[in-house]
Amino acid sequence: MKRIAYISAFVLALSACTVEPFNEENGTKVTIEASIAENNLTKTIIQEGTGVYWEQGDEIKLFFDGIGSRLSSTISEPAAVSSFSGTFNGILGFNEGFSESTPLWGLYPYRADATADNESVTTTLPADQTGRAGSFAKGTFITLAKSQSLKMGFYNVCGGVRFSLVNDNINEVIFEGMDGENLAGKVKFIFDNGYPVVSKVESGEKSITLTAPGEGCFEKGKWYYIVALPGTLSGGFKMTFNTADEYAVRSSSSSVTIKRGVFGSLEDVDQGLIFIKKGTDPTEDNIVFKDPAAKFACVAKYDTNGDGEVSIAEAEAATSFDGLFTNWKSVTCFDEIKYFKNVSDISGMFYGCSHLKAITIPENVTVLGVNTFRECAELESVILPSNITSIGNYSFYECTSLSSIDIPSSVTSIGSWAFGGCSNLKSVDIPYGVKAIPDYCFYRCYSLTSVQIPESITSVGSYSFSESHIWVIDLPESVKSIGDGCFTLGDIVNVIIRSNSAVTIQYTATVSGVHAIFVPENLIEMYKYMTGWSENKEKLHPISSYHDKDQYNIVTSGFVDMGCSIKWAACNLGASQPEEYGGHYQWAGTQDVSNSSKNLNWSNCPYHTGSKESTNWTKYIPSDKSSYWSGSGSPDNKIVLDPEDDVAHVVLGGKWRMPTNEEFEELIHKCYSEWTTYKGVNGRMLYGSESTNKIFLPASNLHSAGTYGCYWSSSLYVSSPSCAREFRVDSNIIGGGNEISRYNGHSVRPVSE
Repeated sequence: MKRIAYISAFVLALSACTVEPFNEENGTKVTIEASIAENNLTKTIIQEGTGVYWEQGDEIKLFFDGIGSRLSSTISEPAAVSSFSGTFNGILGFNEGFSESTPLWGLYPYRADATADNESVTTTLPADQTGRAGSFAKGTFITLAKSQSLKMGFYNVCGGVRFSLVNDNINEVIFEGMDGENLAGKVKFIFDNGYPVVSKVESGEKSITLTAPGEGCFEKGKWYYIVALPGTLSGGFKMTFNTADEYAVRSSSSSVTIKRGVFGSLEDVDQGLIFIKKGTDPTEDNIVFKDPAAKFACVAKYDTNGDGEVSIAEAEAATSFDGLFTNWKSVTCFDEIKYFKNVSDISGMFYGCSHLKAITIPENVTVLGVNTFRECAELESVILPSNITSIGNYSFYECTSLSSIDIPSSVTSIGSWAFGGCSNLKSVDIPYGVKAIPDYCFYRCYSLTSVQIPESITSVGSYSFSESHIWVIDLPESVKSIGDGCFTLGDIVNVIIRSNSAVTIQYTATVSGVHAIFVPENLIEMYKYMTGWSENKEKLHPISSYHDKDQYNIVTSGFVDMGCSIKWAACNLGASQPEEYGGHYQWAGTQDVSNSSKNLNWSNCPYHTGSKESTNWTKYIPSDKSSYWSGSGSPDNKIVLDPEDDVAHVVLGGKWRMPTNEEFEELIHKCYSEWTTYKGVNGRMLYGSESTNKIFLPASNLHSAGTYGCYWSSSLYVSSPSCAREFRVDSNIIGGGNEISRYNGHSVRPVSE
């Protein structure tokens, strides 16, 4: 399903309203002006969703003290504003105004059977709707107003789905929730916190049928709208597409929420569907398939009697799924796998089924062979049987929606690349009995944060955790070898090696992506001289010094020991808490420029002459950059801020100052960082390398706060001295050494000796 899109609306303007004197014979004549109470979709859509209008012939029902009357629009063509006029009969108190306890209710569309009291309105959303290209079915999109005057603001009540088609022979579309939720019917609405909500579904409808206009077919490429009650379809949804003699089904198992005034867009929703002939009544022995595409494939392969169905007996006679669904992108589910009891190996079965969402593998399957779920990009969950023994090469390769998997204890072998490229996989618990983690097993599992490795593992293969982001990989005593590139290119914070004999690696790059390596204390000196380890000896620490992530404490004031050559402040300059942005300062400037960000330029940059050129400076120019110099004598050759130009020192005094570029680089090198949200603020949390301290750097900047943060160093950018070195944090990187013009306003994180 495509991303839910809000559809814009024109605001309906307020005009004058009138009430004529009551007349016993003719009733009270009333004219109201409707306004839209929120900037969102209401009523009729014209020109493919770009405008909202009232139409000629529109009618609303106006209620006062439980009595309703019919009011009609006065316009002759679609308009953003319309008066509605009608007559109230026999209501003597109508002229006397309305109160909170006796409000005026307005309901679109008019329904004779709609009722109201002073607390609620009850009306019906029809389950049978007639489509209109680019708009809703007439009389379906309910709006509701509650007012103490004739100036009435109408609020959206319903939402739904809009779709377009690629086939031009579809005459009916049925929409329903997978768990049987109420989508239409007779409903009572109340206002809660100023907005209309469903109070009670008095008689619900589980599906909505949209029929093509004029007894014809839907036009391909046009948008059509199904109006539904707000609510969550926790099990997903199903859409059935009917032609004169065939049908097809599109389903999704992902939870979907229908919101007021919001329509989910399904463009070309029938693309790739398999249409099946109507009128085939399955016998009790025939399997009822949930997905028509799955049925089509199974009928082609296993229908031995030619009746267009697959019986339970025909399924039980099958011994192989070889190539059954390979590259069938239209297959979304195959719950019927349970009937194929004599198939034990499903190697390659779902290779390339990019729309497969979830599946439960039955107990008769013992082997998850090569390529079983390879490139099933939408696969979110898999339940493996308790008797499965092996997971083959590339079994889940590039299953980019798979977030977790429970590997049964019966598994004794996992193949190479089994979970490679599972970029959303967050945690894995390998069962005892697996002897080795093979090459590339968890390669490019970018979201992997937790892995449990049992004592049965003796080797960890090449590149098996490369490009992963894990706090700790704890290798038990049983592990004796680590393959080439196992921990490269990623952001693995800690590796614990518990073997009582030194574990060998062939290349330095094997552990290049690790921040700290913990080994038995008596083996540290041995590791320092071994091939591959010696180049990483500064990362070696005794196991006793390892700290779990939850043992770290954030410091909220003063300076913090992060295991670096200097102490770092707990907060930005000008802030009192770690999550606060604090002030923003130009390089070599000592005034907060947070309120003048739009006016920062060369003319107001410290030590610039004020001209339009970037090369006219009176301080901080290296001797070999004389073309930048505009001061007296020769360039001053200053490349680090003097104390009087260092805002951290000027404000805080003592030994406080701004960090140099090299000190920022040291922080990056020695400490682990992660993009996170702390007290509602985005930023980078840094964990000390030799302590249990952590500090938070909020994503503070003058232009896109919360997206990235910019911090000044005290170091000039020598190659182009109109710039200075900055330090940047965002969701992808934490990096120093960048250069940017001195006049920019950045945050400052002070340091102290």
